[in-house]
Amino acid sequence: MIHSVDRRSVVGAARRESPVREHSRQAAPTAVGFVACAISAFALAAPPTFDSIKSNNTPSDTYLLDRNQQPLQRIRIDKTVRRSAWVSLDEVSPALIDAVLASEDKRFFDHGGVDLRAAASAAISNFAAGKAQRGASSISMQVAATFDKSLARGSDGRSVTQKFDQAQAAWELERAWSKQQILETYLNTIFFRGELQGIGAASEQLFGKSAHGLNAIESAVLAALIRAPQAQRALVERRACELLQGQSRGEDCPRIAYAIDKWGSAAALRGEHDNLAPHVAKYLSAASGGATPFVVSLSNHNGAHQASVHGSTSSPRTETHSRLAAGTTSLDRDLQIAARDAINKHLQALAGRNAQDAAVVVIDNATGEVLAYVGSSGRLSQAGEVDAARAPRQAGSTLKPFIYALGFEKNLLTPATLLDDSPFSVDVGGGAYTPQNYANEYIGPVSVRTALASSLNVPAIRALTIVGVAPTHAMLKRAGLTTLVNDPDHYGFSLALGSADVTLTELTNAYRAIANGGVATPIRFSPLPPGGRVREREYALQSNVHKAHSPSPLTPPPRGEGERRLFSESTAWLITHILADRGARYVTFGFDNPLALSHWAAVKTGTSKDMRDNWTIGFNTRVTVGVWVGNASGTPMHNVTGVSGAGPIWSDVMEAAARKYGTGRPAAMPANVVKRHIEFASPSPRGGGVRGEGACDAASIDCAANSLSPTLPPRGREKRVALSELIEPSRDEYFIRGTEPQSLLIAARQASSSGARIVSPTDGTIIAIDPDIPDAHQRITLKSGDTQHANCWEVSGESLGCSETSIAWPLRSATTDVVNIRLLDKNGEERDRIAITIRGNANVAKH
Repeated sequence: MIHSVDRRSVVGAARRESPVREHSRQAAPTAVGFVACAISAFALAAPPTFDSIKSNNTPSDTYLLDRNQQPLQRIRIDKTVRRSAWVSLDEVSPALIDAVLASEDKRFFDHGGVDLRAAASAAISNFAAGKAQRGASSISMQVAATFDKSLARGSDGRSVTQKFDQAQAAWELERAWSKQQILETYLNTIFFRGELQGIGAASEQLFGKSAHGLNAIESAVLAALIRAPQAQRALVERRACELLQGQSRGEDCPRIAYAIDKWGSAAALRGEHDNLAPHVAKYLSAASGGATPFVVSLSNHNGAHQASVHGSTSSPRTETHSRLAAGTTSLDRDLQIAARDAINKHLQALAGRNAQDAAVVVIDNATGEVLAYVGSSGRLSQAGEVDAARAPRQAGSTLKPFIYALGFEKNLLTPATLLDDSPFSVDVGGGAYTPQNYANEYIGPVSVRTALASSLNVPAIRALTIVGVAPTHAMLKRAGLTTLVNDPDHYGFSLALGSADVTLTELTNAYRAIANGGVATPIRFSPLPPGGRVREREYALQSNVHKAHSPSPLTPPPRGEGERRLFSESTAWLITHILADRGARYVTFGFDNPLALSHWAAVKTGTSKDMRDNWTIGFNTRVTVGVWVGNASGTPMHNVTGVSGAGPIWSDVMEAAARKYGTGRPAAMPANVVKRHIEFASPSPRGGGVRGEGACDAASIDCAANSLSPTLPPRGREKRVALSELIEPSRDEYFIRGTEPQSLLIAARQASSSGARIVSPTDGTIIAIDPDIPDAHQRITLKSGDTQHANCWEVSGESLGCSETSIAWPLRSATTDVVNIRLLDKNGEERDRIAITIRGNANVAKH
């Protein structure tokens, strides 16, 4: 009959000396006769204390916790063994205790350390077989052997002397420890399968549950593993079935196979919940020098990643994860899961467009606490271990807000400034740089508001020529973009279109500076202490939605280490107002797009060359969210832009953050910003008029007298351009005080003559032929500004015909390095001419 014991009986047995146990201790020496006497002649070392064994138990894993003490990431710190924290006996399933005692020591509570009946039975069996087939080590003997290396079992088993010494050690252990302590130690130190040591690790790793949740079948399987941890499945099933039959549960034997089948699924489920922040864990572990548990605060200013590591006594409040050492982070588990799910959802929708990777970073605007950080798409990626949130990638159009911000700050631009969105070339020394818009379409004069919100390329280049590459480069460095390692000349005017490499983490934090009124501060992966947050009432006054579990109140950015002012609060407010303007965004994105949320938000997209990277970065009052989509390999995506790729992910994460933390109200208009109504009007026969400003190519005039006056300071001069149609609707516009415009009369040229020009390519353009691209794909578009009449083209004396639209001309047809292009009317009269240079043309050498 198998000895059955429940939790109360185990605890009770540990707290009292039973008559049976006392009798066993007295009878043991007599039963073994002279052997026992011989053993007692040798004084063995006293066993260690139970408390010392328990305190020396070190878990093999630690946990990275979120701000609410919920588990995010399991981190392996001991690769030699898999061990959980100590499991007390009253936290172990009674079914498991029954199964272990039935398998290993049926009379555990009845002997004094050595089961003499079992020893005698084993001796008879081994003598009859002529070899050692059975052992008779009690649980107490097995535990005692772990304290003395001389008692370790050899490849041929233990010698007779070792057996005697082991028995003596067991008796000594029983005198010093309670039965409960011995059994508890046994369950925490025995190996069950492979590297799994202790019941905590075995139950969690094999069945995905804590030890107190094991049922009778799972318990029988684990008990069957003790004698032969590496036994084949069939043997494990047979032994487990024998244990169940001994407990009169033979009808459960068919379910053993199903329990073992769950090992794989339990591991998969465990991986899904234990692997929410692998890149954060890896980075923080490296930053802390491998110390665990850890909490790290980071500073990225000027490329110096500084980390401070703090010990954490916090532990997660879950039955399984409470057994692991832990480090607390600023991350929010719910938001981390939302970001991961958004990546998985939308990348699967892009499966046919070669988009495999994505990353998301969410930062608390007020404190710099990182609330979510997903570095890759995990199983959807072929390079899931690459941390795309820290990998340098081309910025696309995401740097444009900082160019315009510098123009506002220096009073060189305003939201109403008109920039010419038409083809042009910039002399870069040794050639001309000719920027193009994304769709190769141009809309003529356009305000800064529309140019930035709709992400137009040519106006951004024009703005960069006004504010300067070097000052822009310097400001981006101050914003924390440490990957801009080259000097300004290396990037040139292409800086406006994203030729520089940036990381998602640093770029998102740079946008957070805009949200924070122009002040940049470092991010942090450790949560602020409770004393670092303002009172709930103060926060409620600042936010239109208050949640008790908000990450932090809406306080100004922390003052002190790492703080840098990039530009004024007024400039930051203007940039934010433009990026949140859905109407101004319409030119490129329309009204129905993923950037339109259920609440107020400012946002910017970007797409790098050949669609290798696309970005969406934006913020509300509470958080800044950055998203990157692309391929870790750098291969191009197929027709995926910032709106179609990163945009939907950004939208989902922003909405998730808003649901939990609220959105906050947009910042109030600063005192240094004024509102004026402006009108953009078409020209009259005498010349047009515009209420606003211009910054297009024309002469400088006196704003008051409308006459040429090159001696006036810049604040008193305006650039003028002829206008052939209504530019933009009239509107209320905002200006930094002192830059608001006067009513201006534009001296316009006649529309008929202004349109009859070659607008693409521009004069002096240098074009290089790529030998790797098929000739059929290497063409340039000849385009006139006049789309109402027939435009006739002549290239190097050869007529190409006439068209009211554009004409594509193959580069390989050129026979000289310098190609002259003429625009003619239908009567053959020249209307315009330009010259371009073509390099790398093999046909030139043949002629």
